[in-house]
Amino acid sequence: MRYSGQVWGRPEEVLLGHLQEPVPPVPGLAPPQQAYLERLLAKSPKERFPSAKEALEGFPFP
Repeated sequence: MRYSGQVWGRPEEVLLGHLQEPVPPVPGLAPPQQAYLERLLAKSPKERFPSAKEALEGFPFP
């Protein structure tokens, strides 16, 4: 299974990657948009938007 240029072998490696690794950068995405995506997908709930309303208010896409 190929993920972000790295080859993952066993299912438990894939699971740990999803649980522990940061979101890989999206090529061509502007820094504010990458930061927004990282905050949406943050591993720690404290690092995420507190509500969907606040996430929409922070939406950096034109």
